[in-house]
Amino acid sequence: MRTFSTFFILFFTYTTLLSQPLLVKNIQPGLSSGIQLGAARSAVLGNTLYFTADDDIHGVELWKSDGTATGTVLVRDIYPGKSFHGPDRLYAVYDNQLYFTARDTAHDTELWRTDDGPEGAVLVRDACPTDCDGVFYAFSGAPMVEYKGKLYLNWRDFSIGEEFWLTDGTEAGSILVKDINPGGGGSDSRPYGFTVFQDKLYFAADSAIIGSELWVSDGTTAGTRLVKNINTSSFGDCEMDGPVVGADAFYFWARKSNGDGRELWKSDGTETGTLMVKDINPGSSTGMPNSVPLSNSLWLGNRLLFVATDGTAGEELWITDGTEAGTALLKDINTGPGKSNIRFLTILNGQVFFQADDGVNGNELWSSDGTTAGTQLFKNFNPGAADGLHFAGAPFTIFQNKMIFTGDDGNTGREIWITDGTEAGTALFVDVAAGSPESNPSNFHIIGNTLFFFANTAATGRELWKYDLTSVGTNEPGQMLSLKIFPTVSADGLFSLQIDGEPAEAYRAEVFDVLGRLQASQRLPEGSRNLDLSALPNGAWFVRLSGEETRRTSVQRVAVMR
Repeated sequence: MRTFSTFFILFFTYTTLLSQPLLVKNIQPGLSSGIQLGAARSAVLGNTLYFTADDDIHGVELWKSDGTATGTVLVRDIYPGKSFHGPDRLYAVYDNQLYFTARDTAHDTELWRTDDGPEGAVLVRDACPTDCDGVFYAFSGAPMVEYKGKLYLNWRDFSIGEEFWLTDGTEAGSILVKDINPGGGGSDSRPYGFTVFQDKLYFAADSAIIGSELWVSDGTTAGTRLVKNINTSSFGDCEMDGPVVGADAFYFWARKSNGDGRELWKSDGTETGTLMVKDINPGSSTGMPNSVPLSNSLWLGNRLLFVATDGTAGEELWITDGTEAGTALLKDINTGPGKSNIRFLTILNGQVFFQADDGVNGNELWSSDGTTAGTQLFKNFNPGAADGLHFAGAPFTIFQNKMIFTGDDGNTGREIWITDGTEAGTALFVDVAAGSPESNPSNFHIIGNTLFFFANTAATGRELWKYDLTSVGTNEPGQMLSLKIFPTVSADGLFSLQIDGEPAEAYRAEVFDVLGRLQASQRLPEGSRNLDLSALPNGAWFVRLSGEETRRTSVQRVAVMR
């Protein structure tokens, strides 16, 4: 164990020199994980990362980090003991504080916020003082939003039910805007889907007379009113989902009668301007996909790419310009009734990038220019039916017009990749758990030039890590080298190199020991892909390969074991 620990320390000494990933803090010391895989929440407030973690003393609680070990601390022990009842979801940043839901020993789930005082976090308001939750937002779309300098939200008050409120972050400044569904605790308007469009706040709410429909507010009681009764059935709900804001309208899924499915609608904020864009799956069937909200979409110019089903092609890629004629299936990626499992990511160099499964290659990276012919598989990271992308929890971010994301090439496992939108500029970026073990990185956040993320290693469990992106910001697109070295362990010190998307150029191979000291350097002429380390003794070595012309660089670890 001592030998391994020594190597681990030396390894991080070396990786610091080469801008490699650094463990910020081992919150739950030893091999156990301080971060829950798939359950941890995170958000950035100013230059601070907030996240949920478990140090095996306080249970799951809210932590914060400035990127240093000493600056990574517990914010507040909201629910004392080894409990999972502390923070639930992190929802909004407002007035330089983070708003989240949590439960303590005196209250059920309520709204909390961070505080610059000694407590670190405070209860905003005990909305439901009896044995009930004042908030329960786990599955509510956009349950709160900042508008006109206040935070507007759905709050459950025992005396009036779930209604439309605003707050300035204090109990005294928490005010009922309008009791849309008057009555006692069972009379709820359940406002949700808060969206700001052209200086008005839009949302869905239930007045009890006509069901849950589209409402608008200017922040006052008098200015909070119904926009349109979309579902004209008696007590029918339009079941709005979305919305997604465009230049001249916002788009959402809605149902026009109890016998119809949910289809694509848009609104300019007026009753006459609220109308169905297209009945994508006519009749009682629905055009809305089962598990993909409209928020999973991207604007390409003035056209919206989204996921829908016409009942024949399955859940596939659609496009709309806001007209019925301009709303169509763009491409049936997984041909037939199967769904292509689309998750939209970003736009780089005029191309929409997204995850999709064509039924043959698994979940891989696709791109589209808004045309059928220009919608294609961008890169098959993990050939065959295995997945090359794993976007559960949206593990990707953008830095200097480059996308950093989680990929799996079948050799290194789930690690950090980067792309500038070109195949040559798409490469393995950071192999946190070097070799075949995977670190399964997630929750990417960028503060300044530092990438923060959660990752797992055999030595630490799942913890908080960081990576210095300074060199990425100064590089031109395409300078990350997609390099693989075979074998990773050699008995004779001879290795072969595979460089994807390579230009015709020579390379410089530099070999470092675990202390970061240069041990050997050799020039590989154009076309040469053989690396000879036979003169080196047994041990682990780090190879940095750099293109002489493009300056593309990659670092890989190998071992010589005779």
